[in-house]
Amino acid sequence: MMLDYNSLLLALGVSAACLAVTLMGSWLVRRSETVLLTATVGLVLVVSGIFVYSAYVNTPETWLGVGNFVLFHAGFATIWGAGKQFLTGRVSLLAIAIRALAAMVFSVVPMLSGYDGLAFIADNLAIALLLFATARQYWLARAEAPAPLLGIAVLYTLTAISFVLCAAVLISDGKLVLGKAPSNWAEDLSLAVCIAGMTGIGALSLALHQWRLAARHRLDAITDPLTGRSTAAPSSTNTARARWERPPPSSSSISTISNPSTIASAMPSATACSMSLPANFRPIAAPATPLPGSAARNSYWC
Repeated sequence: MMLDYNSLLLALGVSAACLAVTLMGSWLVRRSETVLLTATVGLVLVVSGIFVYSAYVNTPETWLGVGNFVLFHAGFATIWGAGKQFLTGRVSLLAIAIRALAAMVFSVVPMLSGYDGLAFIADNLAIALLLFATARQYWLARAEAPAPLLGIAVLYTLTAISFVLCAAVLISDGKLVLGKAPSNWAEDLSLAVCIAGMTGIGALSLALHQWRLAARHRLDAITDPLTGRSTAAPSSTNTARARWERPPPSSSSISTISNPSTIASAMPSATACSMSLPANFRPIAAPATPLPGSAARNSYWC
């Protein structure tokens, strides 16, 4: 038996809600992974939009349509923000707000003007753009973990394409006023793709989170907690010595000269030093054991 549109919407809403709960639980275990919290907030907004849209399908009131657009665009903009945060390590609330407000303007204004068909075209295109932008964030971060990140990027791209198809079908119909929620093969396909994509993105996101957690643990295990330096063995034999290691002085650098004539020849001339030696100057042989200090001070005594 084929499922009706409301059943697919319900399945999508429950799937997204379960994923939001799972990501929230993962964030509670590892509070430093705030990207999970950002994604959870976005999913909660999307789930709320799904249930509001389900109410609009049964009762096509303008305020329900506006509420659906606001929640959807805020949610998908926040999901984009989670992808951006995963790439850069920081969340940009201003960028999220700008994208959400821009999408709302293009869809809410036609809905309030009575052109609900045009509003749904703008809604689908705006969500598609946000999903394409989210896929791009994970594509740019693919060097960290190629397999799961490429999978996430592909699933976001396929979901975005399904929304483009919804907009294309509405454009081909040429109806600016529908009077109800759009219902066609593209909408059914989009719901099926969203359900599958939500499941796949959730599984890959959790696997990616566990991979990053294991990588952090490996890094902590080889890091000195006092100095913050890695304790792993060097990969090259040409590694420079530590600062506290000093090469032993060569035998030629420390010399003792007991011959007075040799001392006199080794010393700089009076002209070069701009000084004259006293008449009673007598060089004294350096001790057998050099005193601490530079070799220059141990070369002669006076």
